Amino acid sequence: MKKAIFIAAHLTVLLFTACSTNSSNDISGGSNNDSISGNLRDSGTFVDSRDKQVYKWVTIGKQIWMAQNLNFQTQYSWCYENSSDSCAKYGRLYTWASAMDLDNSCNTKTCSSALVYPLKGVCPIGWHVPQYSEWQVLSEYVGKDSAGIILSSVTGWSDYQKCSSCEWMKIRGKNSYGFNALPAGIYENSQQQNHFWGAGEYAFFRSSSESNHSDSGSVTPFIMIWDETSLDNDQEKKRAVSLRCVKD
Repeated sequence: MKKAIFIAAHLTVLLFTACSTNSSNDISGGSNNDSISGNLRDSGTFVDSRDKQVYKWVTIGKQIWMAQNLNFQTQYSWCYENSSDSCAKYGRLYTWASAMDLDNSCNTKTCSSALVYPLKGVCPIGWHVPQYSEWQVLSEYVGKDSAGIILSSVTGWSDYQKCSSCEWMKIRGKNSYGFNALPAGIYENSQQQNHFWGAGEYAFFRSSSESNHSDSGSVTPFIMIWDETSLDNDQEKKRAVSLRCVKD
């Protein structure tokens, strides 16, 4: 039921790109660091000075993107099913306000006056929360009609091959540019619902762009691998999803 709601809810074709400063080629296999199935791009690692976590980055076009989901602990961020193993695999899930490093009240009202771009939010120093337009650049660069499968991790998605007649369900991520989009799912964080769902099936990502349709909504890049295309929709800000940072 939830899948049908999200697929129908305001879907348009998403777009996406990346920039660079380091140069140690170090994008390899691993849960939050899937292997690249295409040519190795300009890539490397950097250390988040706040907690000393090491992240991989990759250059795509003229942008530099983190090649892993952020795993910096803040208030109103969660590990999927409250498991530290999930944080190691997927990174943390952030509400919009927590990702923007704004007061939690911004999840239920517009905070456009506080949005000065590039917006660092809870990203490491030198990085920022991507605007929706930056996601569009990325998608356009890799090919918007198949951006979802091109940017998705090779492994980690639910096994739909059990459905022998469902050829459209047998699509696998290519991770051609080392972006390694992971199906980290979502955390419903409200008075009515508090539960995790969608790991292995959906990849949702924060953008700093507020929704034009609701003060409590934000534009949320969204990947369903079996549709091949990248899609976006409006999500409630209080829902917690993955965060990828892009280089200043």
